[in-house]
Amino acid sequence: SWAKGVREFAEAAEELQERMPEAQFILVGPMDDGSPDCVTESYMEEITQLGNLHWLGFRPDVKELYALADVAVLPSYYREGGYPRGLTEPMAMGKPIITTDNPHCRDTVEDGYNGFIVPMKNSGELASAIVRVLSDEQERTRLGENSRSKAEKEFDERSIVSATLDRFELL
Repeated sequence: SWAKGVREFAEAAEELQERMPEAQFILVGPMDDGSPDCVTESYMEEITQLGNLHWLGFRPDVKELYALADVAVLPSYYREGGYPRGLTEPMAMGKPIITTDNPHCRDTVEDGYNGFIVPMKNSGELASAIVRVLSDEQERTRLGENSRSKAEKEFDERSIVSATLDRFELL
């Protein structure tokens, strides 16, 4: 859907096409035909003409794609229901993340510690954050290591299940 930040991601890719020609942008997700907020197929065809943006549609091998990525980006302004897997999974794999100042998305990032938070619907700031991560390998490594550490401390399923069970015992 548009609210997942597809337009902003595409605009950031277009902005960086000449500035960082080696950067490739991968967009994963199926067409959401039934939704009134769905991105049109014609738009998807148009943005993939950029040359540096590739729409892969639905993929069952998302973890393998994260492994190849230098950074995970989710420019969502959609009201996420909890922590988005599109952020927690790459964090667990030691990837820096870039997301928006959206309630559930921003809770996954400590700005400057394991990634960056950008304003919603702002492709220019998104592009700047991407450049910041991609242009400094040491910084990218540090952010990724911090993502892994944060994921282990805050998003480990065992600790979440344990905290949930403890909460129910208190009721």
